[in-house]
Amino acid sequence: MHNLAVFTGTANPQLAQDICNYIESPLRRGVVAHFPDGETMVKVEDDVRGKDCFIVQPTSPPVNIHVTDKRRINGEDAEALKLIGDVKDKHVLIFDDMISTAGTINSAAIMANEHGANKITVFATHGLFTGKARERLINSKIDDIYVTDTVPLNKNIKEMDSPGVKVVSVAKLLGKAILRIYQKRSVSILLESNYEDRM
Repeated sequence: MHNLAVFTGTANPQLAQDICNYIESPLRRGVVAHFPDGETMVKVEDDVRGKDCFIVQPTSPPVNIHVTDKRRINGEDAEALKLIGDVKDKHVLIFDDMISTAGTINSAAIMANEHGANKITVFATHGLFTGKARERLINSKIDDIYVTDTVPLNKNIKEMDSPGVKVVSVAKLLGKAILRIYQKRSVSILLESNYEDRM
C-alpha cells in the first residue's frame, strides 16, 4: 500500500490513527494552522506524488442537520411534536444524526416517558454535545446513549454517569471504505447487512 496516503484534519486525529492502524498504513505527516484572519493553512509534509490520498475530517460544530418531527424554537432549543404508536411498557429507541444541544432527543424522551415507555435508548452518529447538552441529559429520562467516534467526546460528557454515553468506533468501517476505494472496489456493499459474508 505504498500508493495510499491518509492524512488527518484537526477535528479527530485519534479516529484517523485508528483507521490507519486498521488498514496497516502510517498516518501521513501534515500541519494544520490558522491565520489571524480565520483562514486555514494546510501543509503536507509527505510526498504525495502518484498517491491516492484520503483526509479524515469529520463533521464538527456548527453543522445543524435534523430530520425529525419537531419544531425548532431557536438555535439551541427544539421540541418533539408527535409520538406515533404505542410505547407503553416498551423499550423506546430514538435515532438522530447528531446530538448537539440534546434538545430534540430530550424532548422526544420526555414524550416517550409520559406515554409509559419503560426504557429509552438514544443512538446518534455524531455526539457533539454542545451548549446545554450535559445539563439536559443529566436531567433527562434517557437510560443510555450510543454515539460513534466521529467527534471526540468532551471531558464533561465522558465523566457523566447517567445517562451513560457509549462510543462505537467507525474506524474499521471507514478503513474498509478507504481500502475498497483504493482497490477500485464497490463501497456500497459495506452498507448491506450481510457484507462480511460477501467479502
